[in-house]
Amino acid sequence: MKKANLSLAVAVVLLLVTAQHAAAVPYWAENASITYAAKYYAPYVEHRVSQGSRPEWIRTALLVYNYSGVLYIIKAYGSTTARFSLERDGQFVEVRAEIILENVNVSAFLPPGVSPPRFWDESQVLSSKTVESHDPEFNGWKWHVFHLKELTITGNYLIRVNDSMVVKEGTVYGHTMLWDDPMKPLVNGSPFSVYPFSTKIESVQIDNDNSFKAWNTTHRPPTKLVATAPYSYNLTQHLEKDFTIMSSTYSTTAFRFDASRGVLLSTLGEAPDFWALGILSANFADEYSAYQIEVKGDDSYLTGLVLEEFKTGAEPPEKPVQYKRPETEFRLVFYSSITLLLGVLAWNVRRLLGMKERK
Repeated sequence: MKKANLSLAVAVVLLLVTAQHAAAVPYWAENASITYAAKYYAPYVEHRVSQGSRPEWIRTALLVYNYSGVLYIIKAYGSTTARFSLERDGQFVEVRAEIILENVNVSAFLPPGVSPPRFWDESQVLSSKTVESHDPEFNGWKWHVFHLKELTITGNYLIRVNDSMVVKEGTVYGHTMLWDDPMKPLVNGSPFSVYPFSTKIESVQIDNDNSFKAWNTTHRPPTKLVATAPYSYNLTQHLEKDFTIMSSTYSTTAFRFDASRGVLLSTLGEAPDFWALGILSANFADEYSAYQIEVKGDDSYLTGLVLEEFKTGAEPPEKPVQYKRPETEFRLVFYSSITLLLGVLAWNVRRLLGMKERK
């Protein structure tokens, strides 16, 4: 009987240990700093202008930002930088985010008597103006436009360890864009975002052959490209009257990851991490990469918001995880331990029943 109980205890311990690993975030996420950039590149702007584009059409970032219930349209004509500092605290990873935009226009469309709440450093304002609405439905409304040398948006949110979901003040937004955990990888059909838009993963592509370049780095294979199913959205300003800021009937999000470490390499637009910061819509363009692709014909460059610097203070595992397929060795051990536990339990039940019959 003691031997049976010992076997049961060993199985339970094995189950708990492997379950902990199966639910773990990438090791580096427990203490990390990740910086992304969409760089301004003058030759690219000159190229676009030569092709007939107007300078105001060429941006490194276009955001719709909700601040105190007012929706702002933010356009960055200089470089855009996004920094994420990660630190694990129990069942969550705490994230401190900072989005820095250079040479920025910030605008809001507001009814009479309403002043735009300020979320920027006034010393960075280069100019401001108001433009009367010409829409008869919004008579008296004005566009408030500010030109800033630099704008910084900051915020905090949490990522749940057990499922990598972004959480803030009780609201679950969806899977973080910052990693695709090799232990619990994103697969076709798995849920991605929950709020304010509900999406699932529709496409997963593993590239074991090609390297991808950025401003000053080269990322070796394997990489993983993940895209969501299309979704629609309507971003509306609710002030006296409803005014549609931006809408889309066919939008999708796409992310490229380092498949071995799981860290995000690039993204084109919005994600749960941005939504938790109040950024309802996002579109990024690294102009240096765009120049290499459009002018030089080198399509190996990452586009959008691109990984610039990655640091971690966490100790790596003794053997790095090799991403080969959705099922990992730890998952196999995890499910094997469940089978072992069930087997031991069944054996103990039969043994106990046999002892009772003999009595």
